[in-house]
Amino acid sequence: MLNEATTKYIKKLVDPALMTWKEFYMQFNKRDESHPSSAYRTTYEDNKNSSYNQKSNFPKLINRFVAKGMEFELREQHYKEKYVMTDEYGDQIKNESGETLYFNDDELKILGINPFSITVAIFDEDDVLVGAAQDEWGAVLITVVEEFRGFGLGEILLKQFRKHYPKMDSGGFTEKGYNLTKKYYENSVRDYLSKGFYSYLIKNNHITKEKVKEIISQLPQRIISNKPNQDFNMRKGEILVHNFKDSSSFTVYNKKIFEGLDGEKGMNDFFINRAILGHFHLIYLDWKDAYRLYSFYTNPKDISKILNLLLASRLYDEKTPLIVDDVHKMFDKHIDKSLYEIKNGLAYSKGKPINYENLANKERQERFLAAGKDRLKAEEYETFIVELAESLSQED
Repeated sequence: MLNEATTKYIKKLVDPALMTWKEFYMQFNKRDESHPSSAYRTTYEDNKNSSYNQKSNFPKLINRFVAKGMEFELREQHYKEKYVMTDEYGDQIKNESGETLYFNDDELKILGINPFSITVAIFDEDDVLVGAAQDEWGAVLITVVEEFRGFGLGEILLKQFRKHYPKMDSGGFTEKGYNLTKKYYENSVRDYLSKGFYSYLIKNNHITKEKVKEIISQLPQRIISNKPNQDFNMRKGEILVHNFKDSSSFTVYNKKIFEGLDGEKGMNDFFINRAILGHFHLIYLDWKDAYRLYSFYTNPKDISKILNLLLASRLYDEKTPLIVDDVHKMFDKHIDKSLYEIKNGLAYSKGKPINYENLANKERQERFLAAGKDRLKAEEYETFIVELAESLSQED
């Protein structure tokens, strides 16, 4: 298991790979504290609406990476702290003018104090903060929004944060925090094994062979997964267009939704909802001989162009106008006015014909195959997708 070193070894202030798991655990949780898992819960929506968690507050880009088909950025915020000079009694030291004195950067360096408070964060493709590692009153706090747990983000955050704060106490572990820390420790040991650092350290008398054997003997057997790489990025991949029987509503969705509906791919409701990319629903009013736009939903916003082209084509085929001054201002909010000629409060389509029946046939075929050629299951998929689209439209 011990190989020659393949890359340069760099000595660390605190090195988990040179400790047993028990030693590492007690290094960062000396009082053996624990907290309930519910203590630090946060959601995607919470962070999306937070002014503090804006990407602009984390200007330093560390790297970009992909997890489950989605692109992320690892970024840092460096906040300059002020450290007050105190005497042996803990009282602040002031100059002749009565101004409080602070340590400068060189003095802090001598004292081994980082003048910056550093927070590490991960942002998704929509610039929403989905995870962070920070100093919480002298203890390490790692949080990942519930919807993105299982992406491996916690370990990335912990690894980067420990580069800046190798000796900071954990402050105790939740169950997830314990598992995250143990995985971080085990991967540190595996990293040294793969790079041959243990052989190098033994040869240079930095560690005994017996100690290395004790460390690596605690590693659990690595489980090899036969599952294909999961891809939860709903902006990529094949899209399908569902056309309701009377063409009163259209739903654009990502084909990956079927992976979530089969219940075996670990896709949670957050990503299933994201698979619904767009939807509109028309209501016909007899007394106006015109349609009213009942609902219009897009996520992401650029799907709006596709929906507008479908809607304009649909109205052009039937030669029926759309009501402009509707109660909920749906026309003003969502419709591309360049596709219509507006007369007397009605919008007449100038759209180009689109063979949306062919699109509907393609959607039915793909849904049927995804259901294992089970017609009943394919119908259940259809009901779920249309109802989910309508539900999301009402929430928007």
